[in-house]
Amino acid sequence: MDWIMNYLLKNYREMAAILLSTLSTSCNDYLNVKSNMELETIESLESLELLMDGSQFMNFNVNSFGEASADDYWLSENTFQAQNEIVRNIYTWSHNNYLHNNDWAKGYLPIYHANLVIDRCKKEQDKLNTEERWRTVYGTALFFRAYQHMCQVFTYAKAYQEEQADHDLGVVLRLSSDPSIASRRATNRETYEQIAGDLKLSLAYLPERSHHPMRPSKWASYGALARLYLSMNDYNHAKLYADSCLRISQNLLDFKDTDGLNINARFPIPRFNKETIFYAQLTTSQPNLNPNVGLIDTLLYQSYKENDLRKLYFFEDNDDGYVSFCGHYTESQNLFGGITVSEIFLINAESCIKLNRVQEGMEWLNKFLANRYIDFINLNFSTKEEALNMVLEERRKELVMRGLRWMDVKRRNAAGEQITLRRKIGGSQLSLSPNDSRFALPLPLDIVNQTNIEQNTYD
Repeated sequence: MDWIMNYLLKNYREMAAILLSTLSTSCNDYLNVKSNMELETIESLESLELLMDGSQFMNFNVNSFGEASADDYWLSENTFQAQNEIVRNIYTWSHNNYLHNNDWAKGYLPIYHANLVIDRCKKEQDKLNTEERWRTVYGTALFFRAYQHMCQVFTYAKAYQEEQADHDLGVVLRLSSDPSIASRRATNRETYEQIAGDLKLSLAYLPERSHHPMRPSKWASYGALARLYLSMNDYNHAKLYADSCLRISQNLLDFKDTDGLNINARFPIPRFNKETIFYAQLTTSQPNLNPNVGLIDTLLYQSYKENDLRKLYFFEDNDDGYVSFCGHYTESQNLFGGITVSEIFLINAESCIKLNRVQEGMEWLNKFLANRYIDFINLNFSTKEEALNMVLEERRKELVMRGLRWMDVKRRNAAGEQITLRRKIGGSQLSLSPNDSRFALPLPLDIVNQTNIEQNTYD
């Protein structure tokens, strides 16, 4: 029996009990789920809805290993030495023989829950054709399965390259709740096609907007598809879905509106704000991502101009002269791992410019930046290269600490850029060169040993 699914199945009753006890208190009771309901089976529609509304499992398990490996932050020497071996290895891109419980396993927990719902819904084809609640819960499960597979492939596989997609390893695609089906690693092509297929299918079942951003919607599926195709450097499809997403809503936070933001708060940006298309959080497994531990890269911080309001709302000064990040869309120290309107604006701008629609791309960028700068004057560039560089610079500054930088570096290097990541540890300088095999992080050693799935190999 497959180890990953066997573990989840064996612990399912315990997880269900935890789910029911935490649903009524998590996220300000956003769903008002009663904690005294019993979930003895998953046969009823109500139990399926409860399972998908379990935010602690479904929304808070986005992989954090990629962000911990990226270069938006750094650790002081004393802080680095104080971390455990796993954290130090991830920070230094070392081969990391870590064991369960970890981000890999946590990422498959919502996938398993989603598969339970999908398998049950498939037995109710008549209801899927006619009843809105059945349709919505089915679409919700499809979205969650796709979103988590996407987060996993961004972390544990090489960047998508069309000519190598049939040979490069993707991730384990779990498409059934049956634990007896052995896990195997799909190719990158199979992985990306499955993710895209689930998201596209979910569009037929989800409402255009959900009652709460923790619940998936067509708006969220369009946004996830735009992100997915951008990661593949497929700008035609990235723009197609970015446009579809923004047709539903283009509401941006205006950083000049002090009524919408609280500069005096520890975390100034409110949770569940109008920019939030889909709300998720990165796992808390990496203490180096805590704003009390990780420090923002100095050159990145210096790239924010004085009239850039993100410099005010995203960062706080420390006593040591460095800065920490406080601009989480979670209104807490937890890192945001969802989708926002600002991300989709930037996907659209970049895709337009890559498709030689430079003027259109600049219109999207200017509209976005007018909500981030004081006394903003529209930008205009004479060359495609200048426009693209500006979009990429603004993307880096807007999406800092969102769990996207690792994917961004990989896909840009796959397209021919030469981005090298660097760390300084003591007197040593470490570097991760473009397209280095270590950009595909290792799978947990115990899972590899027990399931015989292929491990990533390193030069």
